[in-house]
Amino acid sequence: TPSSAASDVYKRQPVASLRSATRKLAEGDLSARVGPPVADRRDETGDLARDFDAMAGRLEHLVGSQRRLLRLSATLISRTLPGRTVSSVLTACIPQT
Repeated sequence: TPSSAASDVYKRQPVASLRSATRKLAEGDLSARVGPPVADRRDETGDLARDFDAMAGRLEHLVGSQRRLLRLSATLISRTLPGRTVSSVLTACIPQT
């Protein structure tokens, strides 16, 4: 029936959008978001899309902060310990098990 076909599209499209964003994030695209119109829905699917987008945004922020810290650390190491590499300094700081 036409109404059930429309309902199927309404249900499947958001799932496809969520799956696509999930795959992109898993592949390293930290800018991946579900976004509208799925995140604008006022049902559990919309809730899930908004939660995914919030999680992806937090991951992007955390990884960006980590990258900035690593760049700063590399700069400081190169200025204060000439001839030493970041990896050699970090290796020396990590306890061996």
